[in-house]
Amino acid sequence: MINSNELYYLNRALDGMEIYGVDPMENMINTLGSGKTARESLIEKNILTKEGKINEASYLLIEGLEKYKKAKKYLWVNSRIVALDDTNFVIHLEKEEEGKIVLKEITKAIMLYSIIKENSFLWGNKVVESKGKYVSVKEFISNILNGKNDEDILYIKIENPSRQEAYNIYYKEKDDIFKYDVIYKSLKKVNPKDIRIELVKLFDMNWGEKIG
Repeated sequence: MINSNELYYLNRALDGMEIYGVDPMENMINTLGSGKTARESLIEKNILTKEGKINEASYLLIEGLEKYKKAKKYLWVNSRIVALDDTNFVIHLEKEEEGKIVLKEITKAIMLYSIIKENSFLWGNKVVESKGKYVSVKEFISNILNGKNDEDILYIKIENPSRQEAYNIYYKEKDDIFKYDVIYKSLKKVNPKDIRIELVKLFDMNWGEKIG
């Protein structure tokens, strides 16, 4: 794993421009405190050669970073960022403790399976009839979302380089699942199966009823 400063150092091999979702200043204090530069840290981790040149490890990271930066759109799943393009593979970026970053390539199918597996309230198939009702973001956070367990909440946001396409929050309340559309400020009860279908569409996968 590497931190944001190290990732931005490797980013110099590409265009050197901003990396979506990664603040270059995040680990600046820790880096200064360690007394090591990003280059020295990468050499110590064997991500660069002793001379500070690219090796196999850094080449693979740079290759993955390039694919990440060229994504058509970015899908946020809680704190995880998934870079999507027209292929069957995605670049998954996730921030862990102490500012560490995981950047790896996996298939869309495995990524989708992982999301559904980690959020057990998505497993069911409960038919519901519910019309959306207006709830302000402030009211939703203060009166509904506040106090809920993290394992009962799923944040999904999708953005392309120019605009935010969708931002939904799904949560479990007793035996029911609800969807809050942050953009349209609409709250309604939903069938977990419908959420799985929405995720398939977000990943541009044509599985239809196979996920039921």
